[in-house]
Amino acid sequence: MDIALGIELDEVLAFSEEAAERLADLTPYWESVADPLLRGLYEEVWATEGALATGTPWAPLTPTTLALKARRGRANMGTLRDSDRLRDSLTKRGDPGQLRIVTSDAFFLGTAVTNEGAPYPAFLQRGWTMHSIFGHELAEPRPVPARPFVPEVLPDAWAEAIARTIRAYLATGALA
Repeated sequence: MDIALGIELDEVLAFSEEAAERLADLTPYWESVADPLLRGLYEEVWATEGALATGTPWAPLTPTTLALKARRGRANMGTLRDSDRLRDSLTKRGDPGQLRIVTSDAFFLGTAVTNEGAPYPAFLQRGWTMHSIFGHELAEPRPVPARPFVPEVLPDAWAEAIARTIRAYLATGALA
């Protein structure tokens, strides 16, 4: 018994050329697939109070901070949600505080939010020692715990989703 397999070389070459063209410029993929995936990741970080970023929820707010939030009408807002400027900069496409870079071979989504020039997102991510509040010196400096909102490593489910969708895009041009 003989089995004959035939391969149309022209079809293979055309497929390879199309995949190579898509690989040379991943902009459509970044814009249509990676951008909403990463903004969704940041939404989940806030929904889990940071547990998605580290596996452990953010440290709870102190009674003093909770009282300050209540006086400002923000008692029901969660951690790292005073004005939502930071959250919006990472979750809402086109937000003025969003740092978004798209090139043919790279995509970056971050935040450019500051407060009076201070890069407070870095302080929130890593923690810091507070020496004053609202212009008043504290008798004892107070450590403020890190509340990481940017995962150090992309969660497995998100890495798998990106790998799956980029393979589909390279193979077929599908942007879903």
